[in-house]
Amino acid sequence: MTKSVFLTVSNNYPVDRIGWPITQGIPFADKTLRRDSNIFLFDSDGKQIPVQWRCLTTWSKDCLYVKWLLIDFQLDIKAFEQKTLELRYDTETEPNSNDTEFKSNPFYTKTMLINTETKLYPNEARINIKKERKKTCIDTGVMQVEIRHDSPNFFAACRIKSGDEWKNVLQEGKGLFLYMKDQYETWYDSCESAPIPVIEIEEEGQIRTSICVRGVYASRDGRIFCPYILRLHFFAGKAVIKVDNTFVFNQNPEKIELKAIGMKLPLNIGNNLRFAVGGEQGAYHRDKTTGGNMSLGANMLSEVKILQFSDDKYKIETDEIPVEEGAKTSGWCSQSGEKGSVTAVLYNMWQEYPKAFIMDESGIDIQIWPESFGENLKFSTPYKEDAVRFSREILKNRDEEEFKRRVQEKPTAPLNLKSLSAVTKEEILWVEEMIKKHAPDRIASYNDTGWENGYGAAKTTEIFLKFDDIEVSDRSNEEFAFGVQNPLIAVADLEYMSKTGALRYLAPICPELFPEPARVMEKLFIEVIEEPREKLRNYGMFNYGDLICSHSPTPAAIWHLFKDEGNINEMMKHCSKAYNNEANDQLYALWGFFLHTGNIECYRAAEAYGKHMADVDFYHEGPNRGLIHYHNAHHWTGGGAPCHSTIAGLMLQYYLTGNRRIFDVCKENAQWILERQEPCGIFKCRDGLLIREYTTPIANLLEIYQATWEYRYGILAYRSLKWMCKAFREPGCFPLVIRTGGLMGNEAFIKDNRWCLRQAGGMTPQMLYDAVELFGEDDTIFKDTLLGMANRYLFGPEPGEWSPMLVGPEKVSRMDPFNNVSLIAYAYRLTEDPVYAAYCNYYLTEWFPGFAEEIITRTELSRPGHFTSVCWGSLVPALVRAVKDAYEKYGICAINKEKEKYVEYITKEFKHADKTINTGSTNNNEFESVGIITI
Repeated sequence: MTKSVFLTVSNNYPVDRIGWPITQGIPFADKTLRRDSNIFLFDSDGKQIPVQWRCLTTWSKDCLYVKWLLIDFQLDIKAFEQKTLELRYDTETEPNSNDTEFKSNPFYTKTMLINTETKLYPNEARINIKKERKKTCIDTGVMQVEIRHDSPNFFAACRIKSGDEWKNVLQEGKGLFLYMKDQYETWYDSCESAPIPVIEIEEEGQIRTSICVRGVYASRDGRIFCPYILRLHFFAGKAVIKVDNTFVFNQNPEKIELKAIGMKLPLNIGNNLRFAVGGEQGAYHRDKTTGGNMSLGANMLSEVKILQFSDDKYKIETDEIPVEEGAKTSGWCSQSGEKGSVTAVLYNMWQEYPKAFIMDESGIDIQIWPESFGENLKFSTPYKEDAVRFSREILKNRDEEEFKRRVQEKPTAPLNLKSLSAVTKEEILWVEEMIKKHAPDRIASYNDTGWENGYGAAKTTEIFLKFDDIEVSDRSNEEFAFGVQNPLIAVADLEYMSKTGALRYLAPICPELFPEPARVMEKLFIEVIEEPREKLRNYGMFNYGDLICSHSPTPAAIWHLFKDEGNINEMMKHCSKAYNNEANDQLYALWGFFLHTGNIECYRAAEAYGKHMADVDFYHEGPNRGLIHYHNAHHWTGGGAPCHSTIAGLMLQYYLTGNRRIFDVCKENAQWILERQEPCGIFKCRDGLLIREYTTPIANLLEIYQATWEYRYGILAYRSLKWMCKAFREPGCFPLVIRTGGLMGNEAFIKDNRWCLRQAGGMTPQMLYDAVELFGEDDTIFKDTLLGMANRYLFGPEPGEWSPMLVGPEKVSRMDPFNNVSLIAYAYRLTEDPVYAAYCNYYLTEWFPGFAEEIITRTELSRPGHFTSVCWGSLVPALVRAVKDAYEKYGICAINKEKEKYVEYITKEFKHADKTINTGSTNNNEFESVGIITI
């Protein structure tokens, strides 16, 4: 017996794709796809397509049933064509496991089998790998690459098939290598004096094979410099290499700057060289001896360069003489000779400026940070000391003298403008006037300010190399580059994906049932993600993909007031374009926009954000390795923040894309947590500022445990979470702060021991839901905690403080769950109690549309709002799932009546309630011990 999953591939672009490689993650429900099942892929005509697959993770520690499957295949699809593919899998194979130990031990695990399997057919191209003691040879059928294991110059040869011959297109003894140059002109590379790198075959498939090279740059006299990670992807039947080039900066940011970063490809493709680059209106080419449309007469040509030096400016030079300017390059260059041609494409070249290609007779220099850009890459920031802080009173009274006094009191310090909390047009203009008069050259920010730097930051650049045995037309190169810049995805049916449960509990939006929520969600994506990125030009090598930081009321106010006046960039020059992340995981939310719409633009925005966040915003070296920088005035000025280092969105991106760099970063975070344990075997948190400092690491451990089923992650998460839940005075009663203490670390110290629902931690709903799913059969404490918290939101006496939710015609003020509202949907999933579905229904249809729209349209806000509104991407889909499931089980009328009953109850019970009620008795400023908690 076989079952099927249908995938949609849309080529919404004006180029045909022939054998285009696609890599995609597909979720499966539990007890559906066994690891040893056969996989088949068919197009709409019933033709079989070769497919490669790998299990990314399973549903449980027995490793029998696939939860996420990564598939690779190649597809022919015409311009503007949409294809429906059928992924069939065999369900007849019986599970093959004699293991019974896991039934009694909740943390039993065996080694995850991650072997890649491939289904090929006769005469199909395939990759052959030959492993020898000192080298590995990859043969795609039309290209052979040799990787040395005993030399820093690891890229030994690249041969292209030409008839019955193989031509080596590299210079003898030279291969692809990486380089850096610092501000002192010191040269560092990967090939001359560096130690021998560690080389691993990460994906050994016949359709796609990936090799990971981990090494370091070194100077010519052998001084070690920055680490690099190079992933080389090979494709069956293709003379194409996708290069993921990652470097990590581990030098002193105050002493070292980078003048140049690049990758060189020394070529030997014969005489009669022809150079071409992709401009805005098409290709520009030049023959080395005879000229071309970049011809300068009969002079011999030495060099062709194209430099993208901003998001809307590039220039082309031949022998340093400008010949063309434009806005956005198409991101490619090509060098042809008698032995063939080589094309290089920089993915997102203009978005991640500065970038450049330089071609001469020695080969192609792919410049990740071009020296000709004229500015060094700095990992220091202008924030060197504690900022000048003001007060709201200064602004209210327009006290210019006090503003001036504080500025002069610390003459070199940056200005923390957030402390003024300007929100009206008059207030903002007054602040800007004060800066011009009294601190015109001072660094200032309306966001949080700190003084950390970029030590440990990383960046990955994606490069595609295409080799041909003949000269390739410029049009062909244009089409190849266009395909690279606009990758294809294979989208499974959204309703199918949501019902697998692999994405927790969510559903795509249904405009027929929920027209207003659907309209507002579409508006949110445009006005919170797309429009700010374009109008504020949030591009550049270390900016692209990030969101605008909202952790202050002023940036949102400036955006609303001035976004249509033409000077928005000038007005927001003191607003941070570096959000990094929130405790409620903005990346997880941004992926939610894709999962409830299927919109490719949502997919690309989420993928760009995840790639940026994983590299730029996390520490990858030092004691904070694995932590993200707290959102701040700059990517790196905030310190390492355990509470904001959420990895749910990164893990979801790994499952959807198979991106191993993303998975590396998640494991770095898990390692940081593992290294911080109390003697009693729980997570060590002796200085947390809020309870989320404790909950976020546990949530992350549960994520990585489900990806690996490694005991060390599971047991630490289980014990830590159970210890915390047992410390609560009643189920779900999250205090403001919890800390570990005592000799063994199992004494609980709590601050503000009442129902601090808002501070439960941004990913608390997902953490509790995962714990119930993983451990709930053996221990009810996690379900009790989840339901206790949900019931408090529904029936507790808390009035609407900070974020009021107005219920019913009488507008009774209640506490809005906001970032925790998915918890109510999870409560319905675990109980099927219609009161939870009724609440979700009310929130989704009566409260969310008006509340969300008000946040993104108001100009005067009492708290941060607009740019944080991406959070709805992870909240609304969960509500939709609960309501749809309840409609199906109980009927629409029954749920609507339950909603009416709930509103009547709230109105009766709380219309005249004390709005200043303090639920709980404690000293808010002091910690109290609640004793030693045993597990």
